Amino acid sequence: MQSPCVVGRPAVVLALRSVTGAGGGAESIILRTVQHIDRGRIQLVVAFIRRSNDAQCTFGERLRQSGAQYYEIVQ
Repeated sequence: MQSPCVVGRPAVVLALRSVTGAGGGAESIILRTVQHIDRGRIQLVVAFIRRSNDAQCTFGERLRQSGAQYYEIVQ
């Protein structure tokens, strides 16, 4: 089966989440995916939204530590 990717360029996948507090199962799956993804074939970009007053949100720090490309949107 031939890959749908352009030869030599990874497919870009966006994971978009709204996070409250420490997060939950979906956030854990994203973090595990970051660790195990074939970065030569897939470029995973994570964007998440959190409330500005949510002091318990640690998802951004965990993504940073994992080396993921991510965008934190504070509302």
